[in-house]
Amino acid sequence: MKKIFTFFWKVIEKCIRSILTVLGRITHKECTESQVKGIVQFVKFSIVGVVNMILLLAIQWAFLAGGFYYQIGNAVAFVVTVFVSYLLNGYFVFGEEEGKKLFSLKSLCKVYLSYSVTGLFLTSVLLYIWNDIAGINPNISPMINLLFTVPINFVLNKFWAYKK
Repeated sequence: MKKIFTFFWKVIEKCIRSILTVLGRITHKECTESQVKGIVQFVKFSIVGVVNMILLLAIQWAFLAGGFYYQIGNAVAFVVTVFVSYLLNGYFVFGEEEGKKLFSLKSLCKVYLSYSVTGLFLTSVLLYIWNDIAGINPNISPMINLLFTVPINFVLNKFWAYKK
């Protein structure tokens, strides 16, 4: 399984580098290696985010289908998806910078704290706004939240949670 994931990430990175090379030729502006690495890292983080979004939505929809209040599903989805995110990002996204996996209780606590800001506080506030004030369907509103939470989570994880 590890070989499949490693192969997948290498293919993704080659595709991104190829796209950036073509864009650089079109615009006559080349990215530095540091910029390319940052873009590749953000795309990998976003792919992990898509996996987590699917998992989050499945959990939230299961709780809604079971007749639970949407905030209960949100809380359970938070606990599960943050842990999955911690594992995937620590291994495939941020761990590669230093050539090792970044697993420790300290980094796990930082990840939960950073996601608490966006995944519990901000998401809960936004869900209340979308669902209770704006009347948006609770099945759709979690997807809207991603526009706000993904960039904030990337910055918090990259520059704080996974830093030694």
